[in-house]
Amino acid sequence: AFNTRPDFVYRTPAQVAIYIDGPHHETPNRKMIDEVTTRALEDAGAVVIRFPKETDQWPGIIARYPDIFGGEG
Repeated sequence: AFNTRPDFVYRTPAQVAIYIDGPHHETPNRKMIDEVTTRALEDAGAVVIRFPKETDQWPGIIARYPDIFGGEG
């Protein structure tokens, strides 16, 4: 129904859609499509997590979701 294929899907008990966005996600049209898709999934109750191509940002993203990726606490 959402016409998307996340890189990973978890059920934790919520639906979690994880995307690893490569360079092609930086084009204006792709950004718009990604935003619409993210909003639709979130409106349906899913958690959407997007990892950009810049891997130095990944630790901060992971830290925001300890209930999904594990961590202290």
